Amino acid sequence: KSKTSFSVFEKTIFNKAFEDNVGAKIEPFAFLGTQTVTGTNYIFAATIEPVVLEPVVRVVLVTVNPLTKDITFGELLENKQDASLGYAFTWLRNKA
Repeated sequence: KSKTSFSVFEKTIFNKAFEDNVGAKIEPFAFLGTQTVTGTNYIFAATIEPVVLEPVVRVVLVTVNPLTKDITFGELLENKQDASLGYAFTWLRNKA
């Protein structure tokens, strides 16, 4: 069951995942649930606004796994004419 308010724990998971973020403004607006895998995936719907001259705000699915430190992004609203999502988070792949 999804919800638009977050528990302190859910907000902490999201904030911790993006504490070093400098590439975009990411704001969660709904917690969609969890998935048990290696650890637990916490799934959020969020808006993402890249820090660029003319940013395009997008709605994305953000999956955070605190155990494996994986963060993945997926499109919730498809816009095939704009590829701004990919370059905004190239820095995540290089995080130590």
